[in-house]
Amino acid sequence: MHPLLSLLLLAAVVLALAFGIHRWREPAIITDAQLVALLPAGERTVFFIDFASLRRSGLLKFFAGVQPGEDRDYQQFVKDTEFDYARDADVLAGSADGRDVLFIARGRFDWNSLKRYAKAHGGACSSERCQAPASTPGRWACFRRLTPDVLVLAVGENREALTKFRWVLSGSPETPASAPVWVRVAPAVFRNPAALPAPLRLFDAAVQQAESVVISLRAAETGSTAAFNIQLDATFPSAADAQAAGKQLQLNTNMLKLAALRDQGRPETGDLTGLLTAGTFESSQTHVYGKWPVSQQVLRALE
Repeated sequence: MHPLLSLLLLAAVVLALAFGIHRWREPAIITDAQLVALLPAGERTVFFIDFASLRRSGLLKFFAGVQPGEDRDYQQFVKDTEFDYARDADVLAGSADGRDVLFIARGRFDWNSLKRYAKAHGGACSSERCQAPASTPGRWACFRRLTPDVLVLAVGENREALTKFRWVLSGSPETPASAPVWVRVAPAVFRNPAALPAPLRLFDAAVQQAESVVISLRAAETGSTAAFNIQLDATFPSAADAQAAGKQLQLNTNMLKLAALRDQGRPETGDLTGLLTAGTFESSQTHVYGKWPVSQQVLRALE
């Protein structure tokens, strides 16, 4: 065989082996559903943000006032790592249970900058994993590069919280909603109404029996004066339960509106109470759907 041909064949075999080892060590994560499926199951609040979609639609600008851009720790993190989630993150999924918060993000990361940041703040790194003390005493931030564009992060008291991720996936995972932003609220949240803001307690009893409560953010309808809509999808054990919950949610909304009229003379449209009193509800089979239009005035009041 010609020496040059032999060399080319040998190079092809080496490249194929290298590619196979790389794919075996760093499995491709393709869909957003797979990102969410890596999060642990159980009674945890799960959330999802599609930053790329929000940037394309222009919705990201409505959150300019609530971005952590004024936080000194965040500013230092951006400076040291050259990472800004509003610019560099495409998708972020996470879950929390009161003890730790787990994140998995797809975007553009400079792994060497992240490693330097961890070491500069009293942490340590291996080839693919770092841990460093969090800003809150007694808590740790542990992160790992899963693929070149996917990073997992755990923040909590347990330095081994990364082990809570589900590294092996089976079947075809599904996401609770197709919206660019959604939260599936843990049932435990509704079992402790005292921890909720006062206006939200009116709605707590109506969804306590729900099997699943998903709150999502969606673009407003064409011609609407709202910046976007907040939508509710609550699933109940039976159609009768859903119908009763829908009626209770609408009744509580009307009661809140009457209370605002009594106390203020009219519902204030630019605060949280005004937002909640604008809610509408309907039930269909075992689901209750709700919608709250969010104005730019409300966004400015909540900043």
